[in-house]
Amino acid sequence: MRTIRADRYAYGAREGRAALPVGMQDQDRACDARMSMAMAESEVPTWPAALAMGNGVVVAGVARWNRKVMGALLREFDATPCIAADIAQGIAIAQREGRTLVAWAAKLTTPLERRAIEAGITVVRIEDGFLRSVGLGAGLVPGACFALDGRGIHYDATRPSDLEHLLAHADVSPAEMQRGAHLAALIAGNRLSKYNLGGVPQHLPPTFGRARILVPGQVADDAAVRCTLSDTIDLRAANINLALLRAARERNPGAFIVYKPHPDVTRGLRPGEVAPEDVRALADAEMADADILDLIAQCDRVETLSSLTGFEALIRGKPVTVHGAPFYAGWGLTQDLTALPRRGRWRTLAELVYLSLVRYCRAVDPESLEPLSCEQLIARLAEIKARPPQRALTAARMRLSWVGHKLGL
Repeated sequence: MRTIRADRYAYGAREGRAALPVGMQDQDRACDARMSMAMAESEVPTWPAALAMGNGVVVAGVARWNRKVMGALLREFDATPCIAADIAQGIAIAQREGRTLVAWAAKLTTPLERRAIEAGITVVRIEDGFLRSVGLGAGLVPGACFALDGRGIHYDATRPSDLEHLLAHADVSPAEMQRGAHLAALIAGNRLSKYNLGGVPQHLPPTFGRARILVPGQVADDAAVRCTLSDTIDLRAANINLALLRAARERNPGAFIVYKPHPDVTRGLRPGEVAPEDVRALADAEMADADILDLIAQCDRVETLSSLTGFEALIRGKPVTVHGAPFYAGWGLTQDLTALPRRGRWRTLAELVYLSLVRYCRAVDPESLEPLSCEQLIARLAEIKARPPQRALTAARMRLSWVGHKLGL
């Protein structure tokens, strides 16, 4: 088990700054976002070199609600990228026209990847980034932030990825480190997360000295679960969230465990539900409707398999224990319960944020389709999140998605 160095992750959201009156907080956050734009003017994204190797690109396996964004995201390499309905069709087009295949990572199976490689096709994987949108993809909301990877993909710990390579080898200048710290403060100060779903304000009861540990549930068949590594949890378990809860309780018999199921699971869109009687036996509270950021703030620590909640907790200065191998583990910032031999370089939180969000991800405005810097993305998501009808719109999209899911659409 690897221990953490507390000084490497303890960046508070607004560390060193006095709390503002409630009425001034929105103005201050907007000012922060505007001021930080200047820090991004010279930004040049680290694109996978493979994108420039073909005769244009063909995008395959991308959900319909993300296809319009793809053209804007990849226009630097192809003014009119071809969109294929599925990976197999994308391989056929790439082979016929000499294009680079940009494939949705979770849909690029091993046999399909082998077929592409045998055909001499250059493959780049694409997936949702770490500040995706205001609303779930399962709720038909287009993404604004994406990761493109020429080696693998960030959640697949069974093979190297561009992000792992950056974290293991890239040098980060003092100015870039400062930018990373500022981005972490902006994300926390604007109360942003991957999906920005919000939730019902809920307060945990007094625990009378018992440590509060947040255990975030995950989608059972999600690639971040299927492709992680773990020395403590059997990834073949019939119910991975139940296995995680059992492991967390075994490690922390006297703690107050807060279980937060994944929103896709609670809405019936994806598998991973834990039976109520099992939750009652292993957790002290189940907070399905709470805002994940409120729970992070109220808990002392997060314990996870490979959820992005761990990254979001690090940004907010919370200790994180990891049973799996998410991209943020193995760099000295987390308590790692799984051996990760390819990793090991010590990184600060500022370096992790900079390399993950600036060098690895790229963003597009989901409405205007203009490219965005990370600072601009933060400001845009904060603006969309603040719109009065946003919560009702998100709920309506989720209901539509649920109906479509049940009908097999």
